[in-house]
Amino acid sequence: MSFAGVSLVGDGEAVGHAINVSAASGYHLLVVNRYSHIKATTPIGTKVVSLPFTVGGHRWRISCYPNGDRPECADYVSLYFRLDENAVEGLKVQFGFSFIDELEKQDSTYIRAKRADNFSNCHPSWGYKNFMKRDALEKSKHLQDDCFTIRCDVAIATTVDLFIKVLPSSIKQHISDLFLSEEGTDVTFMVSG
Repeated sequence: MSFAGVSLVGDGEAVGHAINVSAASGYHLLVVNRYSHIKATTPIGTKVVSLPFTVGGHRWRISCYPNGDRPECADYVSLYFRLDENAVEGLKVQFGFSFIDELEKQDSTYIRAKRADNFSNCHPSWGYKNFMKRDALEKSKHLQDDCFTIRCDVAIATTVDLFIKVLPSSIKQHISDLFLSEEGTDVTFMVSG
């Protein structure tokens, strides 16, 4: 996956560097600095937002709600991935959030295995209202020096990706054929004498 930049939030507007990635997949880093300050000064339902970045020819943003995106999620950090442009037709996208040290969740095959979400003008944002409990985050190894980093992996799904046909397994037939032909057999099983 191609690197699409980094956004640092913590004191006012996001700063950093966004890279335009024309490839169909890429990732962007959202660094939440001074987490305890942001948590204390950001009301429920208020977000901090990444710089806009481009992957697959489309502009995106990451939204982080340190006190949840609604009152019933006040004990959670909410995370959303947003299409930051008008899209007349639905755009199928596979995406995933992980902490920077969760390497197993950042493999491109892991991202491509996820269900594709349909981004459009009617539904420009997808994500997790209960991404992680705040108290769990605050006790975790992910929060270091009052800072944590979220990696957002993005893969624009193509028609080919969505409709890969997996043929049914024929191993039963192959084993049966080997048994009947007795070719290549070098093991004999004796059961009950």
